Amino acid sequence: MSEPQKICLPNVFSDSEPDRPARSTEHPAVVLAEKIEERLFTKNKLWRIKAIYTVDELWDLFRNLLVNHFGNSEEARLKAWTYNLKCKGRVQVLNALYDLLEERYPPVKFERRTAKPKREE
Repeated sequence: MSEPQKICLPNVFSDSEPDRPARSTEHPAVVLAEKIEERLFTKNKLWRIKAIYTVDELWDLFRNLLVNHFGNSEEARLKAWTYNLKCKGRVQVLNALYDLLEERYPPVKFERRTAKPKREE
């Protein structure tokens, strides 16, 4: 007869993934702000002369990130918030985002940006 097969079970108490990076300790609001800032500046690079955004552009850029962060119940409020940013520049959009996040999470503070002066031609 054949020998019985040995079954090897992994040690559940050992660190199975030692090379996995540690989970970010940053506040979720900070992570959201960084993602939106990155998208806003990446989008702006596509159109170098673009200084303001329409409501639809902002909502398309931010909808998934905002709804995933705040939840579906806040979608109408967030859409209204984006409507208030119509024809604003990216610095005003970022500062409004920081206001929104600081209102929601009082202990989190963001550094405000200042817009560059317009060039005279």
